[in-house]
Amino acid sequence: MREIKFRAWDNKLNKILEWIDIAYNDDPFFHEDRDYELMQFTGLYDKNGKEIYEGDILKRPDLEINYIVVFNGGCFCIQDSKNKHHKLKLLDGISIFLGIIGNIYENPELLEEKE
Repeated sequence: MREIKFRAWDNKLNKILEWIDIAYNDDPFFHEDRDYELMQFTGLYDKNGKEIYEGDILKRPDLEINYIVVFNGGCFCIQDSKNKHHKLKLLDGISIFLGIIGNIYENPELLEEKE
């Protein structure tokens, strides 16, 4: 069995919170005045041994393409950040060749087109 973990982007604090920070915060997690974006742990690790979550931005060292981790059709996939209509690829099996370079909330500039 894989470990089920989450982290969340807090839209009010503009920072990522680990599940422990959310669960034991004075403010209940689903309090109506809070605004969170949940991200699930994929159960996979990047080439440096870091946990990969939904919303992470991954890079393959030999290509100038950034990939976004998404959950689609019941599995975790990577999506080309420049060509979102490009076919999704399963993350399992290729994650060890990719490195996390950021996430869509803290590093949106990594998704911008380079001129």
